[in-house]
Amino acid sequence: MAMEDYVLLQDLYDDDYYPDSLVEELERELTGLVDFLEAGEADSTLIQRKLDEMTSRINEIAEEFIENDSRIESMAAETLEADVSQILNEFGVDIEMEEALREREGW
Repeated sequence: MAMEDYVLLQDLYDDDYYPDSLVEELERELTGLVDFLEAGEADSTLIQRKLDEMTSRINEIAEEFIENDSRIESMAAETLEADVSQILNEFGVDIEMEEALREREGW
């Protein structure tokens, strides 16, 4: 499935438990990764650095979910992982998910 046909975070948008404004923030982070890779970046060290920055920002957003009586729990975490995996696969990036999201905290 090509990225242009892929809907990021669809399960979160479909579930009223997750505030759309915060899901949009998550989507911006994932879109930033797509933009970075679309620009042609292929250095795995730089890609991992971008993943670490994205994951750190998602950790911050996760705190906002809690403040809004929601949280990034198993279904949301699985959706995020699936979307990151889809992005990495689409661009041929060979980084294991545990390493790709190594900075995650509590989700």
